[in-house]
Amino acid sequence: MLASGSVLLAPVILGNATRLSMNPLEPLFWMGWIYFLFLAIHRQQPKLLLWCGVLLGFGLENKHSTVFFLSALVVGLLATLERRPLARKWFWIAAAIAFANAFPNVAWEYQHHFPTLEDLRHVKAIHKNVELPPLPFIGQQILVLAPVSALVWIAGLGFLLFHRDGKRYRFLGVTYLVFLGRNDGAQG
Repeated sequence: MLASGSVLLAPVILGNATRLSMNPLEPLFWMGWIYFLFLAIHRQQPKLLLWCGVLLGFGLENKHSTVFFLSALVVGLLATLERRPLARKWFWIAAAIAFANAFPNVAWEYQHHFPTLEDLRHVKAIHKNVELPPLPFIGQQILVLAPVSALVWIAGLGFLLFHRDGKRYRFLGVTYLVFLGRNDGAQG
């Protein structure tokens, strides 16, 4: 409840939610498939991974940067004991659902010579996004998410990475670190 409240009151989340774009939907899709992954692991019901595939497919349609979060999550799973869902048929069926949902967009990108990549090159060339290395990026996140909420998410990250009761969900802490490490600093 405390973490949810911190997120709901974060200035950047409230600001993003005031306009219709892909940005306010992105965290909903990401956290949606994390939620169903949690349920699949916690309840030992791998069939719930199918919902991950549905939400991941929508997330990929919404914003291509979902690929970066997905790759960090897969690394997080592979690096911890919770890699078991990756070996189950439900994971691969979920992957097929996500791929089927995203395929029309990938085909369109291919047919039109990947205009999204061209747009990203243009954004980088004009320095539209603020580019920060990981430590200043964390400082920025503390400010835009409200400094008080940092007490919640830093404690949560510590719990996931170091506490024995957080071991089952350690893959999320590793996912955060991998995602932070791959962060090229681009913030839109």
